[in-house]
Amino acid sequence: MSLSGAPVLAQESKSIFVSPGVSLAYTFGDHGGFTIGGEVSVTTLPSNAAYFLGGLINIDYCFVSRRTKAHVGFEGGGAIFGLDVGPSWVSGGGRNNMGITISPFLGLVFYPYYSATLMFEGENIHQVGVWGKWPIPIVNTINLFN
Repeated sequence: MSLSGAPVLAQESKSIFVSPGVSLAYTFGDHGGFTIGGEVSVTTLPSNAAYFLGGLINIDYCFVSRRTKAHVGFEGGGAIFGLDVGPSWVSGGGRNNMGITISPFLGLVFYPYYSATLMFEGENIHQVGVWGKWPIPIVNTINLFN
């Protein structure tokens, strides 16, 4: 209660991180090969919860097929496991297509992942790789590295 007699609502504390990163991956299939990428994510970690939520934007390039994939996703998870889901735009071979990308991942700072892009038209895209991302605290109420 406050001095005026009105209840005081507790504000939940949380940490917010911006995490830029790069990826090295292999894309499978006839149009696959060595793939590199970049990503920026923003995540929040409520201080009394065992989960994180956030969003991301990334872009990757497959050298063999000369294909670019841009992706916007929502991510969430707990401890060291997470899942990213969202729409992707794919451009290559004179064609532009859309799909939905689903990427489970593990880790903290280095994230091994599998990614499946289910295309609305054309061949689905499957990748395995590793992200290297560094969390930069914007609002910090916890210490991730203790």
